[in-house]
Amino acid sequence: MNEITKHQNEPSAYDRIDDPIAAVEKMGVWFAKSGMFGCEKSEQGNILAMASMLERKSPIEIADTYHLMDGQLTMKSRAMLAKYRQAGGRVKWLETTDTLCRAAWTFEGDTSEIGFTLAEAERMGIVKPKGGWAKQPAEMLRARATTRAVTMLCPEILVGGGVEFDDSGMEAWKPAPNPLTV
Repeated sequence: MNEITKHQNEPSAYDRIDDPIAAVEKMGVWFAKSGMFGCEKSEQGNILAMASMLERKSPIEIADTYHLMDGQLTMKSRAMLAKYRQAGGRVKWLETTDTLCRAAWTFEGDTSEIGFTLAEAERMGIVKPKGGWAKQPAEMLRARATTRAVTMLCPEILVGGGVEFDDSGMEAWKPAPNPLTV
């Protein structure tokens, strides 16, 4: 049984909810009051709750896969990398420092060297003084290199929630036009 068939045929706890909108709003308040999953406002919690219902996953599973950034769900680079590897992709980190990340990315027999630099991040305006770029620059560079590589080499693993760069240089989650189409 493939994953799509499983989603379509197996009942979920969400199927027993009589009023999904009321449930989303209630869960959103709970997430915001608790601060869980980075929610500071009930509207952010609503997004998380709605994504959980639509993807038929628990909020914990959604939080493992996505960040909540500026009111949008963005796929975490480690989730992208995990899916890339599950799809048969391989990565060999060639250099990973606080100013440069480059790796050999192999998919379907082809290898490409793809990376990301601190200078690119600064040019894009995504380096914030007290953010992750100041605290963990090497990790942030690996995350951006992963986003770039997976989007280029294996975008099909992002179907149902893909990444596209917006004007700030951050990737934004975009639902597939029809996630049940195979």
